[in-house]
Amino acid sequence: YIYIFSLVAVFIILLACINFTNLSTARAITRTREVGIRKVFGVSRKRLSLQFIMESFLIVFIAHILAMIIAELALPYFNDLTGKNIVIEYLNIRFVGFILGLIIIVSLLAGSYPAFYLSSFNPVSVLRKEMITGRKKARFRSVLVIGQFVISLVLLSSSLVLYMQMKYIQNKDLGYDKEQLLVIENTYLLGKNIDNFKDQLRQNPAIKNITQSGFLPSPSSRNNGAIFPDGILSNQQQFCTHFLVDYDYINTFGMKIINGRAFSKDYSSDSSAVIINEATAKLLGYDDPVGRKIGTFKDSYDPQNPKIQVYNIIGVVKDFNHSSLHEPVAALAMYLERSRARITCKIMKDIDLSGLIAFIEAKWKENAPDQPFEYDFVTESLDRQYSGEIRLGKILGIFTLLAFFISFLGLIGLALFASEQRSKEIGIRKVNGSGILNIVWLLTSDFTKLLVIAFIIACPLSWYLMSRWLEGFAYHMDLSWWLFLLTGLISYLTAMIAVGYFTYKAAATNPVEILKNE
Repeated sequence: YIYIFSLVAVFIILLACINFTNLSTARAITRTREVGIRKVFGVSRKRLSLQFIMESFLIVFIAHILAMIIAELALPYFNDLTGKNIVIEYLNIRFVGFILGLIIIVSLLAGSYPAFYLSSFNPVSVLRKEMITGRKKARFRSVLVIGQFVISLVLLSSSLVLYMQMKYIQNKDLGYDKEQLLVIENTYLLGKNIDNFKDQLRQNPAIKNITQSGFLPSPSSRNNGAIFPDGILSNQQQFCTHFLVDYDYINTFGMKIINGRAFSKDYSSDSSAVIINEATAKLLGYDDPVGRKIGTFKDSYDPQNPKIQVYNIIGVVKDFNHSSLHEPVAALAMYLERSRARITCKIMKDIDLSGLIAFIEAKWKENAPDQPFEYDFVTESLDRQYSGEIRLGKILGIFTLLAFFISFLGLIGLALFASEQRSKEIGIRKVNGSGILNIVWLLTSDFTKLLVIAFIIACPLSWYLMSRWLEGFAYHMDLSWWLFLLTGLISYLTAMIAVGYFTYKAAATNPVEILKNE
């Protein structure tokens, strides 16, 4: 993520450099007379170039001072967003060296071409007012505008895909009911009172069901180990996750038994039984697992005298995601065994949640005085698992808005300059009967072409980048063409609203005001 954000930061600086270059070359004609007079008085092209680069350096330096003030003011909010405690060490020699290097690089990147371009003017042509901006310079500015919007469109589409993937994860059916599950942690602290505590909880009508287990289906610590097909110690061992559960585990979490049965107090033999998931059955090559056996070193392993415990498979539970959605469903085996790690309560909907938690805490203090009471919700645990991706989405969204803001500032600047340069043409067209809408379209059509080209370039690039990112998830949304079309439409409409407003003002100007001095 640090590499991603660093790359985005470089893109944003690049957008600002493109803007500076674009606007400097576009406004170059206003400085042609200055350049011509300086050259007549013997100023060399080298000194002129150095002057324009120093102007660029001064602008970047002032911008840096303002940026550091904004960064310091925004740092507490950024720390809240990222969950970090970042401190800017202004006097650190590496930091100072990096900032100075950045100022120099940005100054050269933004100012070199305008300096070269402005210092190349012929003084005789300039002073005779024969200076005409050529198509090559306009074509260069067009390439820069296209580059700007390619970057902006890639950032926007990436933010949209990331947001939708997070929504997909949060709404995906995990194979169990994750809602209304309150987890009480560290219940081993209750000691001998754990059964009394559970009985007291069952008396509360807001609690539908209770289970005591070593592990949750949501990502947590895992007990992984070897299993042997048919309960025979051999070299054909496989590996799976082991859960220690009680009779109410499957019912409390709303899991589905698709073959066989769940654990039941009616069967004393269930102490040597196991329930596996579909992934385990597939791993072992069992077409009909119920009645088959598996062996495992569940409790201990003695390399000198290895012995396995054999369990009868009594049921197959439908696959559920008990790890991150970055990974496919792994093999799992559940054993009927008492664990003091945690208690999970299935609670009713639309209840006084704070009152219920206060009730549980009061019963905890009765049974485990002076011991800390800790609880959690399965849904909150799942959200924390993807907190990195969620933070990535928020930060990338902010960066995307910043990139678009910079791009549109440059676009508006070029639109204003184009309107100014073509003011006489606008006046003559209006005198000859052209309507305001026709003139607005004339001024915006060039920008439309540039945005369309940027969209055509950005779409396959965004598709590739997002496809690679989604490969990191075993379960992910499908990329669709309409996502990128929506991105293009949002960008185009926003740009046209901004540009159209200023071109409309230019088109609505009274032609008498424009042509009265001709």
